[in-house]
Amino acid sequence: MKTENLEKKLVFLRHLETGGNILNKDLGVKFLGRMDPSIMPSSPDSTEKTKKGIAGCTLFISSPLKRCIQTLQLLTENKIITDSNLLEIDYGDVDGLYLKQAQEKYPQLFDAWKRGEDPRFPNGENSQDVLNRYLNFIQGLKNYPDKSIAICSHNVVLRTALGHSLGISMKEWFKISIPHFEPIYFYLKECHADYIGPEEQKRRILKNFQNN
Repeated sequence: MKTENLEKKLVFLRHLETGGNILNKDLGVKFLGRMDPSIMPSSPDSTEKTKKGIAGCTLFISSPLKRCIQTLQLLTENKIITDSNLLEIDYGDVDGLYLKQAQEKYPQLFDAWKRGEDPRFPNGENSQDVLNRYLNFIQGLKNYPDKSIAICSHNVVLRTALGHSLGISMKEWFKISIPHFEPIYFYLKECHADYIGPEEQKRRILKNFQNN
């Protein structure tokens, strides 16, 4: 039976790092979307700290991708529900390319971003598509009675959650810096999720805006 109880604490996590998240000094970052690598090991201290950050959560929801499921499995023995709305953005034909490679192969994509547009990746998604999925996910949380929910997802999805909550222009969401394996707290009421994290975390997440 569905419930209309929409006052909830949401604890979002970006998955632990994978080999695909490591910066290449010559080629830049990799577009890691629907590819499915495993996570790299976490230190016991880091895992314990994150466990404390999600203490009290009774529901665990993950992107279907392995790196998110494996991350939550380090933190709980509870059942993990998967939701495709939490998948990383579909980079389409760009998935797996490094930044420099993508710039050389798809210059029109980068030109559109410079104009403030929201183009779709070739055979993939754009920011609006991810926002639509995120809002569908938030709306779907009314189906659960749980008051505290841990959610493991990806960089672009969490940028979307924060950008939407903080009223940042969509064309600037790419500047939001999402840490791996660090709890990011939201308060959900009436289908709107508000970021309620500490000021110190907010400064780190928005560090790329400080000189603007």
